[in-house]
Amino acid sequence: MPSFSDFLSKMMGMENARILFLTTTEIKTNEERLFHFLSPERAQQARSYAQEKDRLLSLGAGYFLRKYVHAPIRKNPFGKLEAEGQFFSLSHSGDKVVFLLSPCPCGVDIETREKLLPGLKEYAFSKEEALDLKTERELLLAWTRKEALAKAEGSGLSTTPLPRIPSKEGEVEYKGKHYQVLSLEYGLLSCCLSCAFLKKEKGMASFSPSLTHEAICFDQTSSGSFFSSSGSFLK
Repeated sequence: MPSFSDFLSKMMGMENARILFLTTTEIKTNEERLFHFLSPERAQQARSYAQEKDRLLSLGAGYFLRKYVHAPIRKNPFGKLEAEGQFFSLSHSGDKVVFLLSPCPCGVDIETREKLLPGLKEYAFSKEEALDLKTERELLLAWTRKEALAKAEGSGLSTTPLPRIPSKEGEVEYKGKHYQVLSLEYGLLSCCLSCAFLKKEKGMASFSPSLTHEAICFDQTSSGSFFSSSGSFLK
């Protein structure tokens, strides 16, 4: 059942999102059980990775999808995973997998410094954006905001030149729609993470996502509350 604070948030138009994460350490500990928990197709996909880290990250992503997405999952024409009546987004980097659940279309991106590509500032950012990116951390956060926004919009990074995808934080207009884009700093995550949420109208209440270190559980009945496309809670 939704908590009283959840009820108040909904009444105020401030339904909050949730970010869950796993590390490869706990995924490795549960590796064999995870292979049995996932669908045969997803388990086969995870087994196809030659590198252990890639296999574990794939298992973690599959776990979140199996546990929290209770409708058939499909890919849109641009490769984004979608399910009828639910909004979610996945990302992984380093030893972490993050999963965002939201009452509206959303995107999440997490990056570690090991993925900071040479020349990224010149390739992915406009000259005006680049002027504000004075440190490695600022550059990586701006990149995660671009990718989170592109995921929330649904077409990813392949359909728009990268410098034309906004990288600022706050309320952003992109392809005729309004989004809330925010970078988040949690003590639990030693990396850069950003989220983007589609807003029904300009100026509406903002999201403040919570972060939870997921405890792996193979009982799907304990998957907790999440949102449908109408903003109502599902089990």
